[in-house]
Amino acid sequence: MRYPAMPYPSYARMRADDVAALYAYLRAEVAPVTQRNPAPQLRFPYGMRSLLSVWNLLFLDDGPVRTEPARGDAWNRGAYLVQAVAHCGACHTPRGRLFAEKGLDERSRHFLSGASVEGWSATNLTGDQLTGLGAWSRADIAEFLRTGRNGHATSFGPMSTVISTATQYMSAGDLDAVAAYLKSLPGARGEDKPFRPDPATAQQLHQGRFDLPGARQYAVFCMPCHGADGKGFARVFPPLAGNPTVADPDPASLVNLLLDGAVTARVGTAATDYHMPGYGWTLDDQELASVLTFIRRGWGNRAGPVTEADVAARRRALAAQR
Repeated sequence: MRYPAMPYPSYARMRADDVAALYAYLRAEVAPVTQRNPAPQLRFPYGMRSLLSVWNLLFLDDGPVRTEPARGDAWNRGAYLVQAVAHCGACHTPRGRLFAEKGLDERSRHFLSGASVEGWSATNLTGDQLTGLGAWSRADIAEFLRTGRNGHATSFGPMSTVISTATQYMSAGDLDAVAAYLKSLPGARGEDKPFRPDPATAQQLHQGRFDLPGARQYAVFCMPCHGADGKGFARVFPPLAGNPTVADPDPASLVNLLLDGAVTARVGTAATDYHMPGYGWTLDDQELASVLTFIRRGWGNRAGPVTEADVAARRRALAAQR
């Protein structure tokens, strides 16, 4: 039983006036169409909608977002946007057995601590230094949500869609409010020491030493954009050194990127988007695992290895979706 697919638990916490405004917009601006709904494909009894009433009784909290006047207007506005309207927790908060989010606001250590969503790793948004937003400023967060890029990272996968279709249109005040709220969250994983670069990897690559597994593949396929030093080119090609996605305990997003490539968010502030090619067609599972492990352990990164089995499983899953 995996409920709910639509993030209505977040929308249920929206203010009545915002719901009314949204309804008015849909009535006035979205043209009606006639379309037969597809038949449910869930196995019995999971396709019974009446079971949602049981799920709601157990997990739905439709009370308003909690306010804290002492925190100021920006924080409270950000809390409302993050928890309700933008439903950030629907992707970035881990879920329990019955698919309920493990936390709904900052009082839970699980809230926005990162999760697995449809084969992607949704980033930890708490204040952890290595795998979260601890090294990002409020301005960094606002810039990322507006443009899909900043000095720390570049958007990819589902987040590029979110930015292209939604967050790039938010007002500067609302973007800053979201950033203020996210920057107030303590780290969920206890990472209080900042990333410390190690020049050894860059030195080896500059010297043409490819002793480590994956080093040669990195030099051929990755280094032209991301550099021998792993710093990339800010706001174009993201850094790999100290990148939260690279350091994430779950390498799923990295595996997806190397297999299928990615596209940055399409936004009005940039003349074009950028495409990263996938290498699943030319590198086998072991080669991809080796280069990802090289990246996750280079330049001071301290993430765990990626295995051949990790890549093979994701390759099969992506093939099944085509």
